[in-house]
Amino acid sequence: MRSVIALLAAFIVTSALRADTLPKVLFSFGRNEVLREGSNRWTFIRAGDSLESADLVRMPPMALLRIADANGRGLPLLTGARESSAKDLVSEAAAQVGRTQGRRIGAAASEPGSVDALPAGDPVRGDSDDDERPMSRAEAGRWLRFTPSPSALSQRLALEASERADDSLTSDSMYPSSVFAKTRATFEAVRGATENSSGVGESFDDAYLLVSVLQRLGLRITRDIDARQRPVVVIDLGVVSRSASQLTANQALYRIGDEDRLLLPLCATPASRTFLEAWYAEEQVTGRPVPAP
Repeated sequence: MRSVIALLAAFIVTSALRADTLPKVLFSFGRNEVLREGSNRWTFIRAGDSLESADLVRMPPMALLRIADANGRGLPLLTGARESSAKDLVSEAAAQVGRTQGRRIGAAASEPGSVDALPAGDPVRGDSDDDERPMSRAEAGRWLRFTPSPSALSQRLALEASERADDSLTSDSMYPSSVFAKTRATFEAVRGATENSSGVGESFDDAYLLVSVLQRLGLRITRDIDARQRPVVVIDLGVVSRSASQLTANQALYRIGDEDRLLLPLCATPASRTFLEAWYAEEQVTGRPVPAP
């Protein structure tokens, strides 16, 4: 019995000492999330949290994060939108030390007078400048009614997306289904094919191409128009709502469909935004309640 108590005491002391040597969150602006190593549940990041190297951190657009390294040194602010391991975030922030100009961002958190500069906008709703042209009524009607037709481009991008998804399934295995990996790979493939094409975003050709590739891959999707008159695709992830915490801690980033299905809404404009930006763009307009961090 004494040996068990001694081992337990040693474990507690070792865990406490180890926690003191891990990078810590000094400041978090926006709904930053973390997926802990060995966990399948996303949680919101709070100031004072420790970060393991393999923890996966997700930052929304306009979010900010300041981390102290294992020595307690405050590192420069990190900005969203991104999804990276804590190890990579610390390395990136450490590389900025000495290059960052001014005291507001580059100064160590422990220095007197050090101030974090906050952007304008609402960190919960993710407000940002958005000068995209909204769909006209006629364009919205066409978007909701059109039937995708096969093309050589959609076939090529579907093959590319499928290969990307297969390559990423090991790292994406924490998500509730492989559909998420296929969706992200498809969005990135279409973005790569359209982001530098003149006029694609204005004509919404990238949105139509995205739908064509998603359907070619056999994903169950519906189309919608959001409050800003932008095209939206809603992907059925093939799992029920209890799996939502494996996708995100933020209730505004998903919808619940018929039969309690978990749905992923995306702004269907890959020519002008990244996958995370497209996902968070629909957080702005769903109107779902967002839980307090």
